[in-house]
Amino acid sequence: MIHVVDDDPAIRRALGRLLRSVGYEVRDFPSAEEYLANAPAGGASCVLLDVALPGIDGPALHARLRARGEETPVIYVTAQDEEATRVRLGRLAPTGVFPKPVDVPALLALLGRVAPTR
Repeated sequence: MIHVVDDDPAIRRALGRLLRSVGYEVRDFPSAEEYLANAPAGGASCVLLDVALPGIDGPALHARLRARGEETPVIYVTAQDEEATRVRLGRLAPTGVFPKPVDVPALLALLGRVAPTR
């Protein structure tokens, strides 16, 4: 199960279609608040997370997950590819960071390593 957290419905749909096409189950969330309220703890093999979310942003959600003991791999998919963002994300030790538009083969290769399909 891959969880996708992105406020852009087109991104959620596109990632969902891509991931399902290679055998993943996918659940998507439009916000960090929605994720915190509805995603079961430990219910995902990986979380694909946007940086710039309204309300609680991606890095703040990532920090909350770690603070409550969740070690699920987090891969960022973001339009924010500035140095300051990379430094902020680096402190959280994400599994990967992919600028939009996403390098699909590289993303799938990383997912294959951290959350292989059956």
